[in-house]
Amino acid sequence: MRLLDGKEVVVNVGSHAAIPDIPGLRDARPLTHIEALELDEVPPHLIVLGGGYTGVELAQAYLRFGSRVTVIEPGLQIMGREDADVAEEIRRLLSGEGMEILVNARPLGIHGLSGDAVRVSVRTDAGERTIGGSHLLVAAGRIPNTADIGLEKAGIALDSRGFIRVNERLESTAARVWAIGECPGSHNSHTFRSMTSGLFATTWRAATVGPLIGSFRM
Repeated sequence: MRLLDGKEVVVNVGSHAAIPDIPGLRDARPLTHIEALELDEVPPHLIVLGGGYTGVELAQAYLRFGSRVTVIEPGLQIMGREDADVAEEIRRLLSGEGMEILVNARPLGIHGLSGDAVRVSVRTDAGERTIGGSHLLVAAGRIPNTADIGLEKAGIALDSRGFIRVNERLESTAARVWAIGECPGSHNSHTFRSMTSGLFATTWRAATVGPLIGSFRM
């Protein structure tokens, strides 16, 4: 073990896919976004658990690759952070492309193995039904990799979901400790993470190393 000492610390421990506590889900060995991007085949029928950004992005991609796609979203709309009219328009467009989208649909149990044959039992407004497919993708959010690494010993506070509490400058509750990437929680959106982390990295390098490029003045 090595002990490193520094005047400033940047925490960027990332996150991992959340696997909901649904009977049979772990045994089905579902895909996460990582495995979904590494497939060397087009699934005949991809079932997606979760209708957020990641789930919808991958669902549309595989739909256009030629897969039959079913999205199961427990909430009242897909893209839960968007306004209802925006989410409805996205649903309409995707449905028009041939995607099956179930909202307010609660998964009850999973049977089979993703990549072979898998069945998902769901409860919808119309009653219970079973959906059969070839592959199962879980896109139910992210869990930060902040557990059991001693952040609390450094005075770094976490929120109720385990994300690091930060202000608008990505500063944590500990002096001269910043959090970037997928582990800060106060502004944990896709766009915010990408923009602020990139800006932070550029600004940090310019302040400590120098500008990324020199002057073009003659």
